[in-house]
Amino acid sequence: MLTSNGYGSFLQEIVLLVAARDHVAVCRQLGIAPERCRADTPWVELIYNRRSSHRKDDECVVLDLRIELGELFETIDWQIDWDASKY
Repeated sequence: MLTSNGYGSFLQEIVLLVAARDHVAVCRQLGIAPERCRADTPWVELIYNRRSSHRKDDECVVLDLRIELGELFETIDWQIDWDASKY
């Protein structure tokens, strides 16, 4: 369930899976801390919070990440866990 801020937008929690070797750069760029390492995988889980006035707007999520990550967007190993995300 998305949390509303009462002004027509929702706080989204996007679960990013970032390769362990790349997570420090992503945390620094986005100003967030890692949540946890995924057991038996090379992934570190990060929670990227954003506000949106539309639910299930995955295109805007990716666009915002492209802007905020800058050149990291194309150079690191990462993915979005859409099933675990609230958007």
